[in-house]
Amino acid sequence: MKPAVYIVALFFLFLICISCQSTSKHQDSPEPIEDPYKNFADGLVKEDTVAVTELVTKFMQLAQQEQYAEAAAMLYKLSPEDQWDEPQLLDNNEMNQVKTMLKQISFTQFYISNLKFESALKNEVKCSITLKGTGSTAPIQTNICFNPVNYLGGWRLCLKN
Repeated sequence: MKPAVYIVALFFLFLICISCQSTSKHQDSPEPIEDPYKNFADGLVKEDTVAVTELVTKFMQLAQQEQYAEAAAMLYKLSPEDQWDEPQLLDNNEMNQVKTMLKQISFTQFYISNLKFESALKNEVKCSITLKGTGSTAPIQTNICFNPVNYLGGWRLCLKN
């Protein structure tokens, strides 16, 4: 009878050792946490593309019509401390910088040449513009890039750095 007790005790000791080893291995190398926004673009629908396109188009139309303050007032910035905080409107100094930049790039036409969605905070909309030529120079084509961000299901327009 006593050998059976020893066998059962050894069996439980064996199970405890295996349990401790698997726990210590798990603590040494934790499994990577999957990015919840990894497949962000897969969840987008046509309305998202339309909303972003309309934001960029409205901004560019205002700039083209020399309504620089109204265009600058559409822009947001991400918090440098925590990008997941609510995007903030530009402050007065930043708005003035945008207005100055827009005044310097007088353009005749624009079109959205590329939309690229990656995550809620990292996207790109490239807008091609044709700068007005002067008497001695031909019109020049260049780009302005935006970073539309999705915050709580709504799109905010940020300039890309």
